[in-house]
Amino acid sequence: MTVTQADQGQSIDQVIGAIADERRRTCLAVLGDRDGSVPATDLAAEVAARSRGVSLIDVSDDHHRQVLTDLVHAQLPALAEADLVDWDRDAGVVAAVDHPALTGGAAGDLLTVEYDGWDEVLSALSDARRRRALAVLADAGEADRDDLVRRVLAGERDCEPDAVSDRDVADAAVEFHHVHLPVLQRAALLAYDGDAAEYLGHPALDVDEIPLTADAPAAWADDSDEATTGVDATDGTTADDVRTIDGRADVIDRGQSLIDGAEEELFLMITTDGLLEEACVEKLRAAADRGVDVYVGSQTAAVRDLVREEVPDAVIWEPQLDWMNFPPRRERVGRLVFADREAVMVGTLGRETDAGVRRETAITGEGAGNTLVLLLRELLGSRLDHLDEQSPDFRSQIPL
Repeated sequence: MTVTQADQGQSIDQVIGAIADERRRTCLAVLGDRDGSVPATDLAAEVAARSRGVSLIDVSDDHHRQVLTDLVHAQLPALAEADLVDWDRDAGVVAAVDHPALTGGAAGDLLTVEYDGWDEVLSALSDARRRRALAVLADAGEADRDDLVRRVLAGERDCEPDAVSDRDVADAAVEFHHVHLPVLQRAALLAYDGDAAEYLGHPALDVDEIPLTADAPAAWADDSDEATTGVDATDGTTADDVRTIDGRADVIDRGQSLIDGAEEELFLMITTDGLLEEACVEKLRAAADRGVDVYVGSQTAAVRDLVREEVPDAVIWEPQLDWMNFPPRRERVGRLVFADREAVMVGTLGRETDAGVRRETAITGEGAGNTLVLLLRELLGSRLDHLDEQSPDFRSQIPL
């Protein structure tokens, strides 16, 4: 499959967002080394081997299953939606795509960088407004927030900064203050103190080579001046990928893959018993054993007692606000998994089937700049940093 300049309608935001994950970039590297279609199970084995620096024969069955589940439910859908792979889900095969983003040009080098925190850098760059703000700061060195906002809006509108109204600057400054500048700061690309921003840059990033606009196919071309100077209007919204999962088995698989992938912190909410499967408990225990800070909240005493017994290192609390319980005739939130504050799944419980099992669906998002992730970060805020204090007064401040 070939994506041409003429028919490529994919947003640069979406493509950069899709490669803002090390496992997805590994998938693309594996597919780039293979001719024709590759069975998804073979791709998972190769990705698992490369992720741990071992040979294929040393990949355990359990690790292979975990990676395959993650590819099928999270990574391949994101890559396919961005036209970066050709995935035949029914046949279970994946093929490389001749996409301009993968064959050099303005963003080709972003795929091959190996640097700590690179996922967060790419997530930060997956929004056209943030890319433009970074370009303005790279040129100026530092800028007052409102002056930065004015210059970004002027670039989007192809006008002089003086032509941007104070009202427009004030309206956009709210978004910059709460979303864009904090995201760029977390990626260590700039410093922001609430009033002014200073460009920090990144040793593996050339800002001048990043396409500014959100939907200009020509920006992928080699040595294209439009890649850095072309100005197309954009509404500044993100193309973050929030996906839907339908079915209890797939919801469980996705939740467990997030637990397996947690490296530092794992936040889990369970609203009722029957949702904490034995395999999930084992994965929570394994996460705690490898040094992950595990937090589990439930209003159901049986769930809290089970975790307290099986995962003694976990911090357990009883949520004080029952916002998750909607009227009985409607769906209700069933489970929430938040891993490293960069990947989240929120599952809902529907009506019971004839077998007495509630139907489950979920939404999931991944990446520091993902809309759903940003929402959970805003909702929980700094409270997670002190969850282990466990005082009644403090627990009442947890908005869950």
